Amino acid sequence: MDAAVAQVLTTGIPVIGLVNNAGVSNNSPLEFLPMPKLRQLLETNVVGPTYLTQKLTPALRASQGRVVQISSVLGKVTLATRGAYSASKHAFEALSDVFRLELANFGVSVSIVEPAYVKTEIFGKVQQDIDGMKSAELLELYGPLYYRADQAKKKQKQIEGGDSPMVTSEAIEHAMFHRFPKTRYVVANFAGIPADVCLYLNWLMPDRLLDLVKSKM
Repeated sequence: MDAAVAQVLTTGIPVIGLVNNAGVSNNSPLEFLPMPKLRQLLETNVVGPTYLTQKLTPALRASQGRVVQISSVLGKVTLATRGAYSASKHAFEALSDVFRLELANFGVSVSIVEPAYVKTEIFGKVQQDIDGMKSAELLELYGPLYYRADQAKKKQKQIEGGDSPMVTSEAIEHAMFHRFPKTRYVVANFAGIPADVCLYLNWLMPDRLLDLVKSKM
């Protein structure tokens, strides 16, 4: 990142925008989550983009540019076995909100894009991660709850029903170039339900009832 920033700044071309789209995921019960895996995930999803934004802030301040942070609906909604990823996106959301507050004083806009299911390569990588981490003990304890064959087929169908990456691209374009960018863009769907509806229900429903709904997904 240091080398990339140095190269960009030596061109003399104003930096008018930054899109932070780094992201890795994980699908493991917290009891069996390796700490190196958690640290790697937090470094990639939280520390890295925050550091890059720091390094480019002076240039963005000079141009009154814009920052677009690619987060996730799971930055607001938690699901079993997705704790590490949700934690990283919760943190990323908080840091992005603070960047927005602090940089607004200098005319720099910060927007957050919160996609649900979008057809990208990340889901295949998550499946590889699951296959590599499954142990006999994990499967004995959590397999009947979260790793059944019928659940895998259901999840695959939901992913296949995800939106095109264009919904994210269009949100980024609007946040970067529109005269009045939004602070948040909630895009795509979650199991066929529009992501913004999911977030509203997540806010509206009592925790225990919401837990029950999630257990049936």
